[in-house]
Amino acid sequence: SLTAPSSDTVVSPGAVVNLAASATDLTAGGGAGTVSQVEFLANGSVINTDTTAPYEFAWSPAVGTYTVAA
Repeated sequence: SLTAPSSDTVVSPGAVVNLAASATDLTAGGGAGTVSQVEFLANGSVINTDTTAPYEFAWSPAVGTYTVAA
């Protein structure tokens, strides 16, 4: 799940947006699995992939409105 930025965050043009996510993989038996990567998305398109925790990405978006997810 995306842990930063908070919902409805507004940034100034040219600002860096720090994205962060937490991830857990649960196997079918209920045990903890292994997370191999986290993808960060903006408007449904992958903008970065992080393969090591903590899962973070400093993003410099173009001016616009975005829906971000991990």
